[in-house]
Amino acid sequence: MKNFTNKFAKQVQPRRHKICLAIPHVGTVRIETCMSVVAILSTTPHDIFFAQREGAYIEQNRTRLIQMAIEQGCDKIFFLDSDIMVEGGVINKLLAHNKPIIGAAYNGRAFPLYSNVKFTDENGNFIAVPDIPKELFKCAGVPTGAMLLDISTVKQIPHPWFDLINDENGNLVIGEDIYFCQKAIKHGLEIWCDPTIQIKHMGTFGY
Repeated sequence: MKNFTNKFAKQVQPRRHKICLAIPHVGTVRIETCMSVVAILSTTPHDIFFAQREGAYIEQNRTRLIQMAIEQGCDKIFFLDSDIMVEGGVINKLLAHNKPIIGAAYNGRAFPLYSNVKFTDENGNFIAVPDIPKELFKCAGVPTGAMLLDISTVKQIPHPWFDLINDENGNLVIGEDIYFCQKAIKHGLEIWCDPTIQIKHMGTFGY
């Protein structure tokens, strides 16, 4: 019986996901991002549907890419921004956490360095934290530059999925990624972040 059980266990394979690897951009994609795509394709044991969307409005690009993933029958969508360099195993690592909305932690493109991950106090106000956790954690917002989303979960969130919020002077206060995260939270969902992913936000420097 033991040998039969072991033989059966070896025949059972993990379920393959159909994942949309989606790159929103304004017309150019950094070579580091292209290299990341090659690394991801060579290390991810799932069915990958590659999609890109060019346009001046990032919120519209992201929305259309999710729609394309839905049209192709994808289970997940992995956003990879055109200025992100990330390790090849990123999708595997994010999948392993089994979270419907999860991303990687990376810095904004400015000095002094600051994390794009958001936290809030008990009243829902954004607060600064000196250091982010070193292991998987729940947060108020994570950037979409390297984010894995469960398509069925996204469908639970009403439109618009992505939008920009400006203050009375026209200054951007909430980008489309944090807008999405905050809307997801309002509809009972959780936002998770894996800070162990090796990732860089590329500019004149790898932030």
